[in-house]
Amino acid sequence: MGAAVYEEEMSRFKKGSTQLPAIKEEINSRSHKLAALKEWLVNIVGNRTLGRRVKRNEVRAVVGMGWRYTWKETDDGGRKPKARFFAKGFLDGRLVDTYVGTPSVAGINTVCLFIVSTGMEMGAADVTAAFLTSKDHNAERVGATLPSMLPRVPEVNPFKDIPDDKYDEPGGTYLVEMGLYGLPCAAQLFDHKLEGVYKELGFKRVDTAIAVKAPPEGGRAQAIVMNWIDDLLTGAPPKEHKALQETLNQRLGFGSVCVIGEGSERKFSGVDISRVSTEEIHLSQVSYLENTDTAPLWEILKEKRPSKPWKGLDGKSVEPSTEEEVDNQYEKPIRIGVGTLQWGVRMNPLCTVWGHTVAQSISKPSRRVFKTVVRIIEMLKGHPDKRIFTSVGLVPIVHAYFDAAFKFATYAARLGYVVRILHLIELRGDLRSLLENWIMWATKRAGRKVGSSTAGEVLAFEFLLKKLFGIVALVKAMWGLKKVRVIVYTDSGPLHDQFRSCKAQTDATMQGVLEWCIQEMRVLGADLQWIARSRNVANVITKCALPGGEMA
Repeated sequence: MGAAVYEEEMSRFKKGSTQLPAIKEEINSRSHKLAALKEWLVNIVGNRTLGRRVKRNEVRAVVGMGWRYTWKETDDGGRKPKARFFAKGFLDGRLVDTYVGTPSVAGINTVCLFIVSTGMEMGAADVTAAFLTSKDHNAERVGATLPSMLPRVPEVNPFKDIPDDKYDEPGGTYLVEMGLYGLPCAAQLFDHKLEGVYKELGFKRVDTAIAVKAPPEGGRAQAIVMNWIDDLLTGAPPKEHKALQETLNQRLGFGSVCVIGEGSERKFSGVDISRVSTEEIHLSQVSYLENTDTAPLWEILKEKRPSKPWKGLDGKSVEPSTEEEVDNQYEKPIRIGVGTLQWGVRMNPLCTVWGHTVAQSISKPSRRVFKTVVRIIEMLKGHPDKRIFTSVGLVPIVHAYFDAAFKFATYAARLGYVVRILHLIELRGDLRSLLENWIMWATKRAGRKVGSSTAGEVLAFEFLLKKLFGIVALVKAMWGLKKVRVIVYTDSGPLHDQFRSCKAQTDATMQGVLEWCIQEMRVLGADLQWIARSRNVANVITKCALPGGEMA
């Protein structure tokens, strides 16, 4: 089986809603006639995306235009024609801002925890034609040359509220007024518009893609909005939430809007959000994993899918391929599989280390590594995890854990940390409590050799502190607090002693890192406490364990 065949197999790996190109015969049969007419009249003409006709010397750049015809496949097996009028954006040579931030996992988790802790109602919405309704505010402008083929506009306009303006000169160049699809800055134009709406309504962005509305004199946020490009997640007190959604709808124009009430679920930024009760929210990626079919992957391996879990899956299984094992025909399957795996563990910190470790093997593809990737995906599908968030009230306490796994034979270390937000100073010991309110977690290999396990712990300490300030700042902004209690935990007795004495006794090369950690802890006003290894949840971030054995 060659690489060309693998492409067909991998195309069947991921299911769900997707768009497939229409073939020439379908287009010639006029299957997309109404879709193209709607795109032209409703989205382009209706939103006045193109302005007056211009000459070449009046604009910074001229881009070509084209049509893209596709079939949008839906989860129920049906399909509908879609047409998109787009710009050939690679011709846009303007030096303009194109950055658009998307919410981090930590941001999504913190927003959901804040909503459930303050008893807010939660909602979701998506903006219709978000880019095409966003004004191009850049000083340098771009023109667009129309294609030779445009939809024939009927005598009677089939779409209500659409002006009868028509562009009767195919091939002419017109000023681009809105965020035309394909332009590098299209998403940023909408983001600029969204930020303007925030300011009008009294909101302020406090983190990437997160805006809050707080009293002028300071205090807890009264409402919150998070956006993933043109999808919005909103939160406000029940009596005020409907008004917030209606106001945003008037300013932006929603295609759909809903309330995520008790017992309901909605997807946002690829995450399944379930409102279990007013005081509990669950986040997972179950639907994403369900829409993957591993059968084609086993076809590539020419093996049957095992009926029982693979007991042989361990840390050695994901080690990089040897030179003798390398087989480049598995490169694309491994890349697609690892991409799916890393998205699948996005809300599953218990298996994050699997995704991070196996990603290191992409550069040396082999059948063994590919089989391991398939096994891990099967493991995730069979044991879908969820993040549980329960109310922490109005005085949240940040609990942070770090750990390092040290290999004496190679002087290598894997670092990891977990940040939780709770309402108590004391830690409860039952398993459910240990897995609640995980806000942020990460793992990585130490970028250098370490001389001891304690040195690895110092590097893990540094790894945590570099990220901890951002979460503390976000908590302060949402809850309206000037100071947040922060407790950092270690299960390393030697490190705890070195922190108190300010001396890296076992490894002098760590003295500078230790002093920096001490300094940052003072700035945070945080406490360092020793806990037993069995209660240090950061252990799961540094070791590969089978489902059920992560906390062992």
